[in-house]
Amino acid sequence: MIFELKKTLPGLIFIFSLFFAVSWAAEADIPLPKDAVKISAEESGIGPFKLLNRIYETSLDKNRITAFFKNALVSQGWQEKGELNFVKGEDSLMVMISPGKNADRKTIFFVSSGKIPSKEELFATRKKNPDKLNFMPIYPSSEQVHLWDLSDGMTAQYETVSSVKDVVFFYKSGMLNYNWNLKSETPIEKAAIGCPECEKKFGGGLDLKSNNMGVSTQADLVFARGKETCKITVVNVSVETNLQQAKTKAGSEESPINKTTISVVYNANKESL
Repeated sequence: MIFELKKTLPGLIFIFSLFFAVSWAAEADIPLPKDAVKISAEESGIGPFKLLNRIYETSLDKNRITAFFKNALVSQGWQEKGELNFVKGEDSLMVMISPGKNADRKTIFFVSSGKIPSKEELFATRKKNPDKLNFMPIYPSSEQVHLWDLSDGMTAQYETVSSVKDVVFFYKSGMLNYNWNLKSETPIEKAAIGCPECEKKFGGGLDLKSNNMGVSTQADLVFARGKETCKITVVNVSVETNLQQAKTKAGSEESPINKTTISVVYNANKESL
């Protein structure tokens, strides 16, 4: 498959957990600057995506902290996969550094680590017949990709062959039966998907309108019910027909992509998302 429909520290940690796909891990034996003092440590995560997050302070500035971790971790066999993002076997680790110093003239930095889960863990909640939810309807004939608990709610993802328009209509009417009110809406928007390497890969004669290989269609709905919130994001990725023809000519066995993904984030006691 060509595509995989894959604000503050908590937000950064959440992004990191999705990027590296990690599961619970004991506090790793990682190198630290000599004067580093641990301020706090806590666990966080979503479903199989789990992290151990630690906050430290040191007298070193940002450049020296960066150099320290690049040298120390690489010497221990870690591979840097992005700026201060490291992988070693099944372990993943990320370092984030505060841009300035605190009132004590110390620099704050964050270390998040975890283990890469197995394929079985990632797809443990995938089902052709989705689990029923007591707070919202499930789109008919959709397949459950995942259903994971949050600390104060849950997140789920579904797939269907229906259009974004049909899915949006279903939820705008169906959520009313569960006493939800539509709080905000991002209308259906379409955007071209770029693929500058497609012509090189699949041969000449590929007219994809400035190397665009398909279209992404998306809409967002945010519902409120008292202090509860539920955000539903609907995305469809469709590949241009001429690309599929080029792929067939090139001998590719990949089937056309035209699935709509429904992503749900439900918060039980938050007034806003």
